[in-house]
Amino acid sequence: MQVTPATARSMGVNDIGKLDNNVLASAKYLANIRRRFFASPRLNERERMAFVLAAYNMGPQRVQSMRAEARRRGLNPDQWFFQVERVAMETMGMGVVSYVNAVNKYYLAYTRERYLLEGGPQSAAN
Repeated sequence: MQVTPATARSMGVNDIGKLDNNVLASAKYLANIRRRFFASPRLNERERMAFVLAAYNMGPQRVQSMRAEARRRGLNPDQWFFQVERVAMETMGMGVVSYVNAVNKYYLAYTRERYLLEGGPQSAAN
């Protein structure tokens, strides 16, 4: 996780050279992005997470402008995957798209493993 010292200070955290402070500042920043820019009930949780990750990577205002561009193109501005993601790929390149996809992939894998470890249907059948 990385945030600039200025972003950390805006989240009320100092000395991001300390690991705990860096993680705390990053978590607060992610929560702030979610609350300020992506709280709309029109977004499902999967899309909300994708938008928050994209905004963490390239800035919330830039993501909002890409959503507006998607709307102008007749794409769904409330859907990252295969919609706003296309605008991001064209304007920013594959970096942000790869970042969002990688985090999403690991989140899904973790969620699946956690479900199975906590007694999902396969463990109940044993």
